[in-house]
Amino acid sequence: MMETKSCPDCNKSIAVTATRCRCGWKEHAATQTRPHVDCCFEGCGKSAIVKERTKTGWANVCYDHMMKLANDSAKEYCANLGLYTPEDCRQWLRKNKLTVKRAPMREPGEDTDEEIGV
Repeated sequence: MMETKSCPDCNKSIAVTATRCRCGWKEHAATQTRPHVDCCFEGCGKSAIVKERTKTGWANVCYDHMMKLANDSAKEYCANLGLYTPEDCRQWLRKNKLTVKRAPMREPGEDTDEEIGV
């Protein structure tokens, strides 16, 4: 005979190894917590979420410091190009924008049956 237990929601008899019931109850697996890895920045007690390559090697960083590193990297890149203001950046982007081949704009109803594969 099979061992049974009661569903916590509807009290129906279910197998001891059951993780769900027809009533909709579902046993949630114990969530596995990730080990806490300190952020490499001094005084930051947050848990690191990513390894970031820095000038001195690899560093475990939290979300806030990851964003700071990305921002600093972008500022350095722009400074190397001589772009110091948002207007400088806009002008550079307009001058150096990539040419992207785009399909011509069409009005509704312009498509023929052959073009849309019907």
